[in-house]
Amino acid sequence: MPNGIPWATLNNAVYDAARVTELLLERYRFHRPDDWDNLAAINGQEIRQYNSIRTRCLYNEQATRANIFTHINAVKNSIGEQDALLIYFSGHGVSRNGLTYLVPYGVNQEQDFDWVNWGEVIARFGDYETDKKCADLLLVLDCCFAGTITRGQVFSNRDYYSRYVLTASGSQDEASDGPPGAGGPFANKFLDILTANTRPFASMGQLNAANALSVYFAMNGLDQQAHYGLLPNVKNGQGEFVLELAEQNAPPVALLGKSILDYLDFELQRGILSTHFKSRYRPINLISTFGSPFDAHKLLGKVLFRWLFDEKISGRIPLSDAGLRYLEIHLTKLGGDDIWGNLVRMLAPRAAIRDFTPENCVEWIFDQVREGALSDQSRHLVIHFHFEVGSTELFQKLEQFYLDFQTHYIPLFQGLSQEEKMKIGRVFILFSDERPEADFTPFSPDQQEALLQKFGPANLNFIAPDKIGKINQNHIYAWVDNTKVLIQTNAIQQMEPTDFFDPFADDVAFEIDDFIDKIIDHCGISAEALMGFLFDFQNKAVYD
Repeated sequence: MPNGIPWATLNNAVYDAARVTELLLERYRFHRPDDWDNLAAINGQEIRQYNSIRTRCLYNEQATRANIFTHINAVKNSIGEQDALLIYFSGHGVSRNGLTYLVPYGVNQEQDFDWVNWGEVIARFGDYETDKKCADLLLVLDCCFAGTITRGQVFSNRDYYSRYVLTASGSQDEASDGPPGAGGPFANKFLDILTANTRPFASMGQLNAANALSVYFAMNGLDQQAHYGLLPNVKNGQGEFVLELAEQNAPPVALLGKSILDYLDFELQRGILSTHFKSRYRPINLISTFGSPFDAHKLLGKVLFRWLFDEKISGRIPLSDAGLRYLEIHLTKLGGDDIWGNLVRMLAPRAAIRDFTPENCVEWIFDQVREGALSDQSRHLVIHFHFEVGSTELFQKLEQFYLDFQTHYIPLFQGLSQEEKMKIGRVFILFSDERPEADFTPFSPDQQEALLQKFGPANLNFIAPDKIGKINQNHIYAWVDNTKVLIQTNAIQQMEPTDFFDPFADDVAFEIDDFIDKIIDHCGISAEALMGFLFDFQNKAVYD
């Protein structure tokens, strides 16, 4: 842009960068951070922001020179010899003395000392042949005067690595921004190219990206030309940045989820369940778990319910297409709140009951599990209480809740015909103590025996699986071996146990949820999709 003219406000810079980020994360094998649901309103649009070392978005006031180099330095310190890096810049570019500069946020035309020269970025990664940092680097620049960067080349034949750039404009061109909300021409066509690609592995050269972009610009009357080539004045090997379709590698979410449920370390819990579970016909089942983060409790709950609903094994509980109803109640106060009050607040939006007493609350629950019993469409109900802070008062309240629930529920159940008793849905009450050193199990063995005598042995089940253990390297070896048999995709077949732990470490132990994060990262799948499968209690298909 000519000197003396203030930088114009761009219509689509953030919108374009966000769209490109989402497509790369969804369609190609890039790392999606755990904060995938971090939405923010930017320029009147909801934009996902990612803030991890491996995937970082800097928008508007975040994109200062200091922030840009803070993150580039963090990447430099963590990136490995075989890693690839894509940097996408959407904003103003300026040409000065034959060099192209990128303009960060909050900088005017007189502050040229704060402009960012691409050479400063590349220099952070040093000489690949010496430093072995970042095998392949691709700059994608949607800005004015970017074509200067592609001039000049320095070749090296010693290794397969690369330093490439794709630009939206030539050295004398201004890049069109497009109307507000419509997207810029470069980003729109670049997204079309990435969406249309069906090659499992493809470089910008193989996709003929620069030519396709330039033809698109010409057809739309734009005086700009895209360029693709080696970055000048740095050593370049014989490689090229390659985009890898995620579909080529990512395993089906359902199969991967089932491998986790089937092959992680739950054998002890399954064994205890088979001992404690007395009969499929008992209407109320109390399950207590302890000693892990809540996600691990939910995962154990899914494992136990899959065992309970396995219709191929005699004596298990049938699960109709109606599935389960799952109510999750988080007890946050030291005293445990009012247990009944928490349940009432959960049920109130679902039930048209004016006076929510414990008795009519149980009556409503009874009606729900009884519904459809004679048409083989019974639906079981899970009430899952969980807490991170334990106390004697809380434990007493939980035990009293269970006693009150039985007192109101068992007479209703006893009033059913024998046929209805066999077909009515079952109630599962779960107490999950998340304290790391927890050992809470409601009711002592003597108390359990007394309750069985009071309410009838045929009416209650007490199920107390052992504490959820950590994942060690033996579990990982077993899971990898079994999963390779189950799933034939590239990511799984190329997987090795040591992808998940340091083989030279003295002690290998993960919490289950940490190990699942490693699986998500390795397989390049959506965390949202896998967690949705693992923690979906209500869909019958996830138990098959």
